[in-house]
Amino acid sequence: MAQRDPTPRPNAILMILIVVSILLVGGFIFFLYGASRSESGGNNAPVPYLVNARPLPAITNIRDVFPQTLGTFARKTISGDLSGSEAVKFGASYTSGKNTIKINGVRESNTAQMLNDFNQQSPTVFGTDRVSSTDRSFAYVMATTANGNVRIIYARSFWLFDVTASSRPALDEFMKVFKY
Repeated sequence: MAQRDPTPRPNAILMILIVVSILLVGGFIFFLYGASRSESGGNNAPVPYLVNARPLPAITNIRDVFPQTLGTFARKTISGDLSGSEAVKFGASYTSGKNTIKINGVRESNTAQMLNDFNQQSPTVFGTDRVSSTDRSFAYVMATTANGNVRIIYARSFWLFDVTASSRPALDEFMKVFKY
């Protein structure tokens, strides 16, 4: 009887290389898919107004965060002082015809405190219906309130924004021009 040659054949080595390549490519695709899911809030739904991708304020003048006009909206009130490094509450209101926008917010001294603020604020308005990313660096919730206003609360890094609009079209229009 003839003995088999124990040296692997070129075809067997080629097959092993193909299988390993497929596994590596599959793992890479799975990794990219998981990263994109955490960027979108941890689910397949798109994040409203892409608030997770907006820039964070890197300025200390509250009037630069809330300019006098944003598109057709004119600022009516403004409060807060961002010049220090400590946690601070801020706010502004805008109108455009019959449309009204009210923004309240907090700049915290750390991300953990900002997410704590988010978790305290959002359940009081929306129950447990909120979405947050798996890495806990971003969270948002959006709903229509009992009086018909539309509200979105979103938090990233040290910042929390709570935006209430008189209608969904008003919120849509405002969020097109509000960069944060």
